[in-house]
Amino acid sequence: MINDLFYYSKKILSDFEINEIKNYILENENNIKSLGKDNYTGTSENSLTGAHAFFNYLHTKTIGDDILLPKLKKIIKELNAEPPVIIQCWANIFRNGEGIAVHRHGNMRQKFLSGNLFISGNTKPGTTYYTGPDHCPKPVDIKNVPGVLNIFPSHNMHGVKENATEETRISMAIDIIPYTDENHYKKIDMIYQKQPRRYMKLYNLD
Repeated sequence: MINDLFYYSKKILSDFEINEIKNYILENENNIKSLGKDNYTGTSENSLTGAHAFFNYLHTKTIGDDILLPKLKKIIKELNAEPPVIIQCWANIFRNGEGIAVHRHGNMRQKFLSGNLFISGNTKPGTTYYTGPDHCPKPVDIKNVPGVLNIFPSHNMHGVKENATEETRISMAIDIIPYTDENHYKKIDMIYQKQPRRYMKLYNLD
């Protein structure tokens, strides 16, 4: 851990890459939301977040092949997560009055990694992370910076307060499941066999 919250926290995107990702997410928002029903209750109805089970941005040329995949492979190596790894990557758009309830992607028994990549929008109050023991977690607002990827343990609680501005807030979320998280990896691998577009499986990081 580099601090109490993150395993990794660096700016990984150039301004050009930020705009490429932003434009792709906005231009394809309705098409991606049409892929399946939004059953996620932590955001507003018909949210892009709710399409996380139907679409993985790493399968696209613009975001995956050209920008994120090469960077993620290097980062996963740096974090000493051995392949094969399974990755899920989805996007969030929060307009005025929208946010996401406090949640976590995993639990204390699971050993995978989660990430938040901020793309654009109002940077304050940012993302709220919770630090300390589960019985008494303390909220910490981390100001968002465009292009910065924060990677943290999947069991860490986090959320985003309602957007109080007219500026559209765009971010991406990432789960990285290494085979060493044996039980969870097997579960996700079974889903991957049936829904290969939901996840991406990397057998090597070269």
